[in-house]
This record gives sequence, structure tokens and C-alpha cells, in this order.
Amino acid sequence: MVKGFDGEVPAFVVLGIAFCDQLIHGWDLARATGQDATMPADLAALGRQLLDGRIAENSRGPGKIFGPEVTVADVASDQDKLLAYCGRTP
Repeated sequence: MVKGFDGEVPAFVVLGIAFCDQLIHGWDLARATGQDATMPADLAALGRQLLDGRIAENSRGPGKIFGPEVTVADVASDQDKLLAYCGRTP
């Protein structure tokens, strides 16, 4: 267990947040600098699994941590679904 802002949470939750943060912001940086922004498929799938359903609606919008969820096709890659869930346009 790890002490957080809302009390104690399992350590894997904190590690998952850090992991996903690196994936998403790594993608941001790669896109911004014209580099290949492709995530390894297994890491994108894990990131999606760790975040799915965990972003509260009150965390989305202008001035918030995440943008509104972006719609992607059901057949989109895990990377695109992860990015869309986090408010990015893949």
C-alpha cells in the first residue's frame, strides 16, 4: 500500500499511473518532435488495461488533467484506444 492524496492505494495503482504517464507523454513528445510515435503493442495494451474506466468525468475538460474522450472505431489499435481515452486524437 502507498499513501496518496485520497488515502492509501495499492502500489500497483501508483505504478500503473506512472507507467501510463510515460506512455502517453512519450507519445506527445514523439509527435511534437516528428519522431515515430508508435508504442510497442503489448505496452499499449497494458496501458489500456490499467487505465480503462479509471478516468473520472470530473477530470476531463478545459483546465483539467484529461481532455474529453475521443471516439475511435471499435477496430482501432490498443494504442489509438488508449490515446483516445486520454483525450488525444490518435
